Amino acid sequence: MNFAKNMGLKDRNFRYALGALIVIIGLMNHTWWGLVGVVLLATAYLQTCPAYSFLRMDTRSEGEK
Repeated sequence: MNFAKNMGLKDRNFRYALGALIVIIGLMNHTWWGLVGVVLLATAYLQTCPAYSFLRMDTRSEGEK
């Protein structure tokens, strides 16, 4: 599947950091919340967000397009 990239560098970095933090907290507390972190990490890695696509948003700067 080929998804259109719609996520800028700052957005990706924020999702990587927040996703990693949520995964760590989920693992430490033995909860399923870590899966939310995995979703954030996956969207950051793929550089696409389904919600952004639905809302027709794009956080990339002109240099990233």
